[in-house]
Amino acid sequence: MRFEADLQGKSVKNYLLQDWLEDALKSVEDTTEEEKKALADLFKNNSVWLLLDAADKMSSLQSLTEISQQLTG
Repeated sequence: MRFEADLQGKSVKNYLLQDWLEDALKSVEDTTEEEKKALADLFKNNSVWLLLDAADKMSSLQSLTEISQQLTG
């Protein structure tokens, strides 16, 4: 799947917390608020690297710019 398509209009933050985290923890029925907070804390402490494979092939430069702005605040 393409990251741009996966976002489906969501912010990177919402995608990571609502979709990606749930997929990453499939063995858990629901992602808890504690797990979401733990992921947020990792981002706040610069302990996460987000690899955007094929970002250079995204169909819209605007989408890439929006993602960049969301990641840098």
